Amino acid sequence: MRGEQKWFAQCGFEATSVTWLFPGETVRVEAPCLDCGDRLMIEMRDGRLLTVDPPGIVGHLNYGFGASRGRPAFL
Repeated sequence: MRGEQKWFAQCGFEATSVTWLFPGETVRVEAPCLDCGDRLMIEMRDGRLLTVDPPGIVGHLNYGFGASRGRPAFL
């Protein structure tokens, strides 16, 4: 069995985008919810979700589309 590796990401979207670096391997992402502190966990392989806990996880990207694209959300 290969040894455990731990990596760190700036955000959840960045964490899920690295699965292409590990073809055929299961990538596990664990993080606290920034709103309530509860544990969030997903497992992915080759860009596909295998496990999502809790099942209702959603991602939020605070970045506009259309006319607001590229402008900070607070302006």
